[in-house]
Amino acid sequence: MGSMPPAVIARLCEYRRQLPGWIAEGNDRIFSRELAELIAASPAQVRRDLMTFGFAGSPVHGYDAHELLKAIHEALGPAPSDAMTLVGVGHLGHALLDYLARSCL
Repeated sequence: MGSMPPAVIARLCEYRRQLPGWIAEGNDRIFSRELAELIAASPAQVRRDLMTFGFAGSPVHGYDAHELLKAIHEALGPAPSDAMTLVGVGHLGHALLDYLARSCL
């Protein structure tokens, strides 16, 4: 992950957040335009992002959603656990929630 620009890492994190829902809806394949719509990016940007770690799809068949999710996990490393308890959400709690919402979960 060291050589990837921060903006690419941020989008890969967003792909990793969106793909499980896509798969849970019964979709095994995803096209760059569909993934772009999920995160408000362009299809060309999605393709460039995925090529940064060597993952290529097919213009006819798109990407295997399961393999793509697996490849993103391998490129980014394991996702941090999102299980937590936050008590007394004051200023510090709000700052923590804001940080976590922007981080790669």
